[in-house]
Amino acid sequence: MRLILTLFVIALTVVGSAQSDIPWDATQRLSWDDFEKRVGQGGYFKAYTYSGIRYSVDSPNGYVKIDVEAYFVADESWVYRGHMNTHLLQHEQAHFDITEIYARKMRKAMADYEVSARTFMNNGYMRDVKRLYNDIYSDMEAKQKEYDRATDHSMRRNAQREWVEWIESEIAALAEYAK
Repeated sequence: MRLILTLFVIALTVVGSAQSDIPWDATQRLSWDDFEKRVGQGGYFKAYTYSGIRYSVDSPNGYVKIDVEAYFVADESWVYRGHMNTHLLQHEQAHFDITEIYARKMRKAMADYEVSARTFMNNGYMRDVKRLYNDIYSDMEAKQKEYDRATDHSMRRNAQREWVEWIESEIAALAEYAK
């Protein structure tokens, strides 16, 4: 019982509050209505997608289950008025899609840790899971920056198309790790 309570507390700590979060869904694309903040005239950045990955650890039936989710935070995502066009929305959707790629990579890596709760705790697997999460999250952040640099925040349309193709191919390659 104490083990289950410990894992539950860990899950609550990692997941936190999620009131305005939208989970990634292949059938549901972002719309400008999902960007709850509207800001003035705009500077260099015309929109911002706040997305992330979270995980929770549970032990139903004595075996550890690690749930990983890519999510979009609507009340922290914004767009400048007058810049809500299809091209920019596609760029922002691609940021969210990159988040899903790394969530899938995380699900793939975490599958090795879905063992008995006793094995999980006795072998220090929680420490490994946290390290994996941090490493994959850092890789995702680096990829997001690389994407913005390569596309000049959507201004380089050819680069934007190439990235969308890469994203679609990565999502397909990791299909077995979809939620």
